[in-house]
Amino acid sequence: MSTTTLLLSSIPATGGRAVPFLRLPTRHMKAGQSIYVVGRMAAVTNVPRGPMMGIRIICLGGSGGPFTVRNHDGRAYGVQAIVVRWLFTAPHDGNYTCELRGVGATQIDPQVARLDLVASRSLLQVTPVRTGAQGWMTGADTCVGTQGIPNIPQCAQPRSAVTVLARHLSAGTARFVNTVTDVQLSREYGAYPGGSSTVKVTLHATPSTASGHPCAPVRSTSRTATINGHVHHYKVNLTLPGTRVNLGGGCGRQVLLQTRVEHLAGNPVTVHDSRYSNAAAWTY
Repeated sequence: MSTTTLLLSSIPATGGRAVPFLRLPTRHMKAGQSIYVVGRMAAVTNVPRGPMMGIRIICLGGSGGPFTVRNHDGRAYGVQAIVVRWLFTAPHDGNYTCELRGVGATQIDPQVARLDLVASRSLLQVTPVRTGAQGWMTGADTCVGTQGIPNIPQCAQPRSAVTVLARHLSAGTARFVNTVTDVQLSREYGAYPGGSSTVKVTLHATPSTASGHPCAPVRSTSRTATINGHVHHYKVNLTLPGTRVNLGGGCGRQVLLQTRVEHLAGNPVTVHDSRYSNAAAWTY
């Protein structure tokens, strides 16, 4: 089920609360039932630089997922889009209405700047997934970079790489696991040493025994992202479908899922916490 029918045509860049701009029909769900929800905001702007674009999925009657944010490059760059993905599990039997909410913000002409939504490229979509699917979020902010930034706690110590969103998923009787990970990044400002920041984000899936020992080759997918000072915020969305489980001989009773962020160049990059970064997996 999906929709591209906008509830409004533009979002002012005055900050404040996120407002609904896409909504799906109400659906009844039983406790423990899960759906995979994907939201996309596509917009142009009327100002030369910015504003910040932010989106979040809310399933009324239940809960809300993490934010995705990035700065629009500006009027000359045309349509730009951001994506948020979330696994929602019903906490109880009931009716749930999923919305995609958006917010715009800028410190440059906030009374003038706006995001004009593009219906043909905006989307809210729901896909049912197998019972037992799991969604999870990160802990506290962390950071990667070759130099520390003393006044930013998570970046005070240099780190070449961090592993986040790690979890063992039970395979049950399934044959395959699909995994997604969405990592929100922010390039920090200053001369540490300066310049655009480049990071590599990799999603790993490792079949393991019931006791957690690796027993088959690691599968992975990765993306390299370069973040300049203007964009500032950037989310990496990775998908790893079809990891084989239950391979025989006790191998693949579980799968270890991990996301690794490596610093390659430029200023330190914050890897954001549970308000922004999440992962999900489901078997089939």
